[in-house]
Amino acid sequence: MIHSGSRNLGKRICDTFNDIAIELNEKYYSQVHESIPFLPMNSEEGKEYWIYMNFALDFAYLNRSIMLSYIQKDITHAFSHMTIKFDDSINIHHNYASRENHFGKNVVVHRKGSTLATEKTIGIIPGSMATKSFIVRGKGNPDSYMSCSHGSGRKMGRKAFNREFNTPEKMKEIEESLKNVVHTSFSKEHSFKKNKETGLLDVSEAPQAYKNSKSVISCQSDLIEILTTLTPIINVKG
Repeated sequence: MIHSGSRNLGKRICDTFNDIAIELNEKYYSQVHESIPFLPMNSEEGKEYWIYMNFALDFAYLNRSIMLSYIQKDITHAFSHMTIKFDDSINIHHNYASRENHFGKNVVVHRKGSTLATEKTIGIIPGSMATKSFIVRGKGNPDSYMSCSHGSGRKMGRKAFNREFNTPEKMKEIEESLKNVVHTSFSKEHSFKKNKETGLLDVSEAPQAYKNSKSVISCQSDLIEILTTLTPIINVKG
């Protein structure tokens, strides 16, 4: 299992069009709260954003495909004495908007922290570095706009978690939870605003930062069925 999105490209697209939306909303005295500026779908700016958003999705899809191809080559090389066969890959988007028809209306569904879950969709609901993940098939539940969760979900934001868990006691707790998982060492936390290290470790992906994956799965039995359960053995944070 690999995880990657549109990376910095997606953020730049978001920031650019968000700034445009703020400017236009102020120009036309929009009554919408300033923290959620909007672009009309039929405006030139709105159409342009839609094109760029889908470009970012295509970039993310190809990014994951290339990463996966390199991993498959490494596995084939490492186990050259064996016959290796790969099933069809699962490459699914999350955090995106899609034009769809639900309940007789044409709408835009924003799957923030969620993925598509039609009856034909095979998806992935990841746990954490130390907890189980799930390969699932959607049930096409109309009440969820045919969606399910993207993963277990965080308990705390990255920055807040790092502040609380960078102690000897908490680090011991983290390492204990990862005792059965081979993993890379935690790197230094980096402040992008100040462009320097903060002096803390980056433990933002530690298991304790996430909700219980089994509990999250149990809450969506009407949205998906489990096909395969995966247990982490090796974990590499890029």
